[in-house]
Amino acid sequence: MAWVSPITILLIVSFSVFACAFIYVEKYWAKEPVFPVHLMRHRDIVTTYPVGVFRSIAQMGLMYGIPLHFQIVNGASSLDAGTRLVPAVVGNAIGGLLCGFMIHRSGKYEALTLSGLAFACLGYILIIFRWRQHVGWAETLYIFPGGFGMGVVISTTFIALTAGVAPLDFAVAGAGLYQAHGIGAALGSCVTMSVLQAALRPILAKSLKGIEASDEIIRRSIEDISYVRSLKDPLRDIVISSYVTSLTYTHDNLYSSVAEKGLDASSDEISLEAKPQRDGETFAQGGQTRFYKPIDTYEGIHRLDPNAEWTEKEEKLIVRKLDWKIYAWACFMFFALQLDRGNIVHALTDNMLPDLGLTTNNYNYGMTIFYISFLCAELPSQMIS
Repeated sequence: MAWVSPITILLIVSFSVFACAFIYVEKYWAKEPVFPVHLMRHRDIVTTYPVGVFRSIAQMGLMYGIPLHFQIVNGASSLDAGTRLVPAVVGNAIGGLLCGFMIHRSGKYEALTLSGLAFACLGYILIIFRWRQHVGWAETLYIFPGGFGMGVVISTTFIALTAGVAPLDFAVAGAGLYQAHGIGAALGSCVTMSVLQAALRPILAKSLKGIEASDEIIRRSIEDISYVRSLKDPLRDIVISSYVTSLTYTHDNLYSSVAEKGLDASSDEISLEAKPQRDGETFAQGGQTRFYKPIDTYEGIHRLDPNAEWTEKEEKLIVRKLDWKIYAWACFMFFALQLDRGNIVHALTDNMLPDLGLTTNNYNYGMTIFYISFLCAELPSQMIS
């Protein structure tokens, strides 16, 4: 669907109208706003939210474009193409863990944010200039810096938000950051597919000019990857070369997503160095109880004791219990959630749309409906909890 089509224009106008209505209701009408508008004037929110959106755009584009590259250029299977994402996933985990350790030791996060964005940009630059035709396993490691940098940025933006926002507003601000990641994921999938198709069709038309049945070749090459493999030389080389050029445009888009916001990522850094605190005291800094006290109707308010103290051994026991009974299950649930998100990318590159009789527009409609429903449910659930 063209960007200037009536439906696209209608959707853009509708979004603008509803966004303005939401802001008006939140600012002037709602007694208990879902998202207080005044928070959008907070510098830490104005910087971390866009960084979260563009980070997710880059990461989703990476997950879609890289398996497609290996299936088209290397003739890899869906499983083999999916394994090429492992360096990015490993880098993401290492970046997040290492960043957390460094922040814990130094209490600084601004330089880490900029370093993570620079590292991610390095990975995208290597992909843009080095990935042309056949890509070996050594060159696959170029995606490691991108994953590492994104892992760092996830951690530092969250820390920046928690350090800069008042405790009273943190629940809402944190939910908003999570929403920003969801919006970025939706945009990343749609933008990458749109950029790829917008670039691929005219490149193929120019490359196949004068060849018999070129329109049919273009249509089937875009819709079915297995058709590309079945083409004979020199047609196959022409189509593969066109795909490589088009995928380069998507990598350029990912680089821009990270680089443009990297320049705005810095904010007034707040030291996170620990202040003196007596063993086991919850609110040792003084005057903080009011920020954490639940509302009077909270079902567990009778358990709140600001003067409660505990030993180091008791703290280790409760932390271990939380690790096994809460965090382990949360990890499993996020694993299941990501399984769906990651698998649909591989299914797309393995001819899911032709097998189901769907077009790219049908897929984009479905993803849009999914993420709208997801976002509509996510923010209220965060507020209620």
